[in-house]
Amino acid sequence: MSLTVEQCDLIQTSWTLLTNQHMVAWNFTETFYNTVFSISPSCKVLFQNDMKSQGEALVGMLATVVKNIKELATIKQAVIDLGVRHKHYGVKKNMYLVVGRALIQTLHDLLGEAVTLDIKLAWMDAYSVLASIMIKASGHKMSVELIRSIIDPAYVSVDAFTFIVSNNDTLKAFNNKMGNELEVNEKTEEKRRKSLSRSDAKMRPRSNSRSMKVN
Repeated sequence: MSLTVEQCDLIQTSWTLLTNQHMVAWNFTETFYNTVFSISPSCKVLFQNDMKSQGEALVGMLATVVKNIKELATIKQAVIDLGVRHKHYGVKKNMYLVVGRALIQTLHDLLGEAVTLDIKLAWMDAYSVLASIMIKASGHKMSVELIRSIIDPAYVSVDAFTFIVSNNDTLKAFNNKMGNELEVNEKTEEKRRKSLSRSDAKMRPRSNSRSMKVN
């Protein structure tokens, strides 16, 4: 999947807004990790070292991604290496879903109404691309579309999310809980976007924008 130029710009401008208001890096990382542990208390076992140092590493990683968001291919190998390291740390594939959902929730918690639907979609799309690469690097596989759907709080309820991430067969659990087959086509994408907006508002077609691809 690819990110549009407009999505890349939204990610960079919203990150600037976030860092200007909340970095004070600890404010962001504290909110983020508290959200992670709230969603999945079992993740605490992976974060037993100095949380301040881990928080600084998280902010540094996100800053690198945002800086290179228009040319993600340039950091693809670094993302792969990170996925391999995470495997050695004991990170399971469904933990990437927890982190993604926590990231989206943290953006909302800290920036409130400044997080528009387009900004939310941009961050979910970018995260899903990167998470898919890291999951593959760890020896597993999960599609960008599946990740993006599951981490979306407006599409998957808390109960459904908890059920899905507790199962090893993520796709089967998703289909079982959501009651539909995940099909990667325009119809599924339109349904997801309508669910996000909770209205009949029309979304800007992606086909009208130049795209940034990860090769």
